[in-house]
Amino acid sequence: MNELVGLKSQAETVESLNPSAGVEDSEVLAPVQDELDQFLDSMYSRNREHRKQSGIDDKILSCSRAFLGEYSPEKLSEIKEADGSTVYVGLTGTKCRAGIAWLLDIFSSEEDKTWGLKHTPDPDISPTDEERIVTSARENLMRRVQQISADAEKQGVPEDQALSPDVIERLRADTFKGIKEAYRLLAVSRAKGMEIKIQDQLLEGKWGAAFNGFIWDLVTNKAGIIKGPILRTRKRKRWVMNPETGRSEMDVQLMPSLTFERVAPVDAYPSPQAVDFDSDFFERVRYTKKSLQDVMGVEGFDTISLMAVIQDFDALGAPSMRAEDRDQAEIQGKDTQEADQVRDTVEGYEAWVCVTGKLLRESGLTMGPDGVTPVDDFACYDVTVIKIKEHRIFFSFNPDPLGRKPYYKQGWSKIPGSFWYQSVVELMDELQLIANGSMRALANNMVLTSGPQVAIHDYLRVHNTDVRSIFPMKIWQFSNRMNSTLPPIQFFQPEARMDELMKVYDKMSFLADTWSGIPAYEYGTPSASAAGRTSSGLGMLMSSAARGIKRVVLDIDLSVFKPAIEAIYDYNMATSEDPDIMGDMEVVATGAVQVLAKEALADRRLQFLQATSNEMDFKVMGHKGRARLLSAAAEPLSLLGEPLAQTEEALDEQLAQEREEQAQARQAESKNVEDQKQMEGAKLDLERADLELRRQELDLKVRELEEVKTPVAGAKMVSEQERLQDSSLRTYLQASQPKQKGGKS
Repeated sequence: MNELVGLKSQAETVESLNPSAGVEDSEVLAPVQDELDQFLDSMYSRNREHRKQSGIDDKILSCSRAFLGEYSPEKLSEIKEADGSTVYVGLTGTKCRAGIAWLLDIFSSEEDKTWGLKHTPDPDISPTDEERIVTSARENLMRRVQQISADAEKQGVPEDQALSPDVIERLRADTFKGIKEAYRLLAVSRAKGMEIKIQDQLLEGKWGAAFNGFIWDLVTNKAGIIKGPILRTRKRKRWVMNPETGRSEMDVQLMPSLTFERVAPVDAYPSPQAVDFDSDFFERVRYTKKSLQDVMGVEGFDTISLMAVIQDFDALGAPSMRAEDRDQAEIQGKDTQEADQVRDTVEGYEAWVCVTGKLLRESGLTMGPDGVTPVDDFACYDVTVIKIKEHRIFFSFNPDPLGRKPYYKQGWSKIPGSFWYQSVVELMDELQLIANGSMRALANNMVLTSGPQVAIHDYLRVHNTDVRSIFPMKIWQFSNRMNSTLPPIQFFQPEARMDELMKVYDKMSFLADTWSGIPAYEYGTPSASAAGRTSSGLGMLMSSAARGIKRVVLDIDLSVFKPAIEAIYDYNMATSEDPDIMGDMEVVATGAVQVLAKEALADRRLQFLQATSNEMDFKVMGHKGRARLLSAAAEPLSLLGEPLAQTEEALDEQLAQEREEQAQARQAESKNVEDQKQMEGAKLDLERADLELRRQELDLKVRELEEVKTPVAGAKMVSEQERLQDSSLRTYLQASQPKQKGGKS
């Protein structure tokens, strides 16, 4: 048994209903009709009658016909009586399909979801987390104080000077800032965890299918309504290993799951004065035998009433269809005759109403929502009831403490003071009427001008000729007994008006862009397709031609996504036991229009990256500033949610590692320079020693030469003296001899 929803297995349920267990057959089959049932039945009938009398049923039906391109039976009869063309131009259907495709493209992006969770400015932190963060900050502070004291002791600085009041104040401020940052990071982490869980719940709860149907109704009908989250039992499969065979086997179990459903406008019955879901609301529901069995044992469902409905299923499920259901079935192409005879579902209603405590007490319900406090006769209680004919199969007080109903609606164009909206079909009703008239006239004119018209002034002159048959080279026989001067037969061509009629249709198509708010380029108009290829061109077209769809998108964010995600968040906070997703958060509707704005912003970021790709700007921005900009620019290119740019933490680690490597490189380079200087000094010393040695050798050689040179110089001097003496003697002898006459001596 599942404790969350009180879920029993089918075997346990059947066993609990066994007659031997004290439940009689008559007790199973006997319906219970009390004051509460009568009150709900009367309210349901009132809401149905009001919707019919107010013309909403007819408008819902006409919207379906216009979208599918079908005339109403009355209009089709009038056209056939005039023997005209029954062509229906699908201008409305084309616009609707374009609007549906556009909205689904905007909201179906898995990477750019249109909602998010954000922690509050001052997030609430549990005492356990607060104690852990404060303890860690205190330990970090003590380590910093010890490090400062140790550094001061090494440098010989007194401790009171190292831990001056300014230093202590700075440490205190840093510690307080670190605690706040730890709070913020914890809140961000838990918000991300809650987002992941909610995304998983949306996926498993069939949100995509329900939302697609909601978008179709929003564009084509009076309102789009989506319901959820509703706790239902669903079959869940998992693969387990069979220890005997060693192979994987599928294990299917009934598990509670949050689900979402599309509610068709034809099944929605608000109260006459309702504007939203704050008032009483009824939804027409249908159950198969299988779906009735699946809810057996679920808390709030009456098992005895369920068994009674299953046993009497054929009788409860086979009445004739109502007129509005028959018309809707014919539009959808269903066989209404077979549906009258064979019904595979039973029909009922699900009521979300406010009733007095007195009515509950008269119906045998004495305890309030908490199961302890008795109901107050003068108090009002929000209750949920599901009835199938006279069988009340479900009763519960509204589980939402704020009294919110799990329904969300939005339409294309709001009607102030009304529950319903104007659809694209209704906005284009007059244009479609004129477009159909022009195209029918065009078809009739084309038929009329496809061949010549024949005029016979006097039919009595025709002789043995079939005037209803015209073909090439036909011979016409006439007689002229009265000697008439008029030609016996005259051919003329009716005037073609195709160009004028096509201009009317083109004008209606042009006006459809403005009236519907869906621009023509959305479905491939050549004149706008080129501009729509760029984000700037698309932004200009959006600004000039699509203000209506912008408003619709923003309304969907605020009216559907925000309350639906808030409901899931509240449910998770109340039931989840995972501390990593618990936190004080608020839902943010980021806006699907911002998906288009992101494209233009991405272009600007790329341009800014290119403009700042220089050394001067890099010095101003720094590594972190550049990393933030690069990360933002690369965000649309992320693969499977993984960012292409590094986080600031990884960048800090990389920069620290690079600084350490650079410091080591500088240290190694400095060491190499010192070694080189030492080597050069040693080399210089060697050279100096070698020079000194050579100088000493030269001195030695000089001394040796001087020693050798002294006797040589003495001998040379003696020789010179002798030469001089000899020269002097010769000169003396020459001078002492007498001169001879004639110049001879």
